[in-house]
Amino acid sequence: MSQLFNNDTAGGYCYSTVYRIIQQYLQFKTTKDLSKSGRPRKLNNQQMKSIAFTLNNNSGISHEILSRYYNIDYRTIGRNLKQQTNIRSRKRIKA
Repeated sequence: MSQLFNNDTAGGYCYSTVYRIIQQYLQFKTTKDLSKSGRPRKLNNQQMKSIAFTLNNNSGISHEILSRYYNIDYRTIGRNLKQQTNIRSRKRIKA
């Protein structure tokens, strides 16, 4: 048990983290993430990974084209990319 709380090693966990997980299990009989209240996201994680991969390949695809494909506003794509990844939007350099 003392090894579980050993913060000196890479596998050690903080006491509060372990306590929170135990309390969650006692209350809900599961340790999985439960659904939260609030507005649902427009894009799921798989869609965000796909968008990030597409834009990171320097394929020349703009936010506007992707917004039409996913049927959302182009600003939603830029905002989500900025929050969840380190990809920043930039203007295309014209020759």
